[in-house]
Amino acid sequence: MPIENIESIATSVGLGGITGFLLGYFIRKIIKLIFFAVGGILALLLYLQYQGVITVNMAKIESHSGIVNTLLSNS
Repeated sequence: MPIENIESIATSVGLGGITGFLLGYFIRKIIKLIFFAVGGILALLLYLQYQGVITVNMAKIESHSGIVNTLLSNS
């Protein structure tokens, strides 16, 4: 096996590994940002409910969160 083929294979494997690592890193950061935003929105809604500005149907929110938990645990 010529040395050029080995270098070509090593380069493609190395670049694929680096690309995969960076893609996973950025996807993890994006997911954390989404969860932070959703948590902030929920905290804001609960604060506004506590202040009496809005009314939140917590039973409905809990039922929807149960459905989401079931979907996430099955996948």
